[in-house]
Amino acid sequence: MAFFTRMVLGLLFVSVAIPGNAIAAEKAESVEIGMPRTLFHGLHESLMKIGAAPFLKMMKGQTGMEGNIQFPADTRTLAAQIDAGTVHIGVMTGYELAWAQSRYPNLVPIAVSVPMQPIQSFCLVKWDSKAKNIGDLKGEKISLPSNNRDFCDLFLDKQKNEHMKGATFAGRIDRPYADDAIYDVIEDRAGCTVVDCSALKYFQTVNPGQFQNLKILSQSEVFPNACIVVKKGELKPQTIEKFRNALLGAQDNPIGKPMLTTWKLKSFAVVPDDYARQLKLFETAYPTPAAWNASIEK
Repeated sequence: MAFFTRMVLGLLFVSVAIPGNAIAAEKAESVEIGMPRTLFHGLHESLMKIGAAPFLKMMKGQTGMEGNIQFPADTRTLAAQIDAGTVHIGVMTGYELAWAQSRYPNLVPIAVSVPMQPIQSFCLVKWDSKAKNIGDLKGEKISLPSNNRDFCDLFLDKQKNEHMKGATFAGRIDRPYADDAIYDVIEDRAGCTVVDCSALKYFQTVNPGQFQNLKILSQSEVFPNACIVVKKGELKPQTIEKFRNALLGAQDNPIGKPMLTTWKLKSFAVVPDDYARQLKLFETAYPTPAAWNASIEK
């Protein structure tokens, strides 16, 4: 299960342990929560619903409101639903919020996740590679782990567009895990691989000797952290504040703290003052994909 999936499910179970005593119930109404299926990377819907049930209990305990979980096909669909008011709270990657806000400017983050490692991608080659950029590897194979995050694909596509100019690799090796792809590079089965920061740091810690056989050819910018999103003016400020406080308090809960560690999160945090700037810089570096815009238009 991918990191962000673990983060979401971790949030669901951690939130149940946050006491909601002394919170007066607001007028009964239902809150629709959206979690795009793309976050779960093939997890069966029945397991999604099992994970979502405690989240709904937390929502009621903290706000006095009933709730329901929706699993739209992707973040594009979720953004449209939040803007239309059919979903009130959504979980998004930061970079997809950047794209969504260009179409739906009233979508705003109310909290962000703080991962153990930066959201960043790295192109790795063998230590003695003479390549100056990925374009010099067009005669080589590339090895990629199947559990790579979407931002790794974005970085790889950008590198190919800038340096390969329509050329392609000699072939692609698909591996189940990042370690396997990295060993393909070290053992000369592939010219390069692309992995995220978490996978790279893990490999360095577990295999310090073999790590010396690698070189970072290029690395991405640090992508904006994932976030919890609402539409401006859709929910009462008191409701948003209660929900935000539940998120921010998770790391101080005796059950929540070890679970956040397990899911590679330090905590949830208030939205940084420069978060909007981060999103703008990302959108400049990675313009909204044509397919994303086409899907929104439909």
